[in-house]
Amino acid sequence: MKEMNDDELQQWFEGKPAQGEPGADDAKAYSALFEALGKEPERGLPYDFSARVMQRVKADVKRRNDLKWNILTFAIFAVILAGIYGLVSIVNPKALPSLLAYKWIFLMVPVLFIAIQSVDQKLVKTNIFRL
Repeated sequence: MKEMNDDELQQWFEGKPAQGEPGADDAKAYSALFEALGKEPERGLPYDFSARVMQRVKADVKRRNDLKWNILTFAIFAVILAGIYGLVSIVNPKALPSLLAYKWIFLMVPVLFIAIQSVDQKLVKTNIFRL
């Protein structure tokens, strides 16, 4: 027996002449699928289905935009810190060792800012405080 493609199986089940006999496994699977697709759905979509889909799409777009803004914020903080460091190195080079003693504080400020923004956005979006 030769393998039949979907079009030939469809013609065979509709009673139109096909070029060969379908295989037993293919015929059983296709007939079950054909019968399942012939039935009407028991229940339709909810009335607010399109609104839910649009809400999820908007939430995904907003989440991507939030990530871009967080990365941009981090980059701006890094540029400002590098500018301050460069300015201090030009104006008063003797102050650089004391400024470098606090480098981790200066580096943690943008990281903490972005972390707080992310947590805040996540809490607001997921309505964790909803009663």
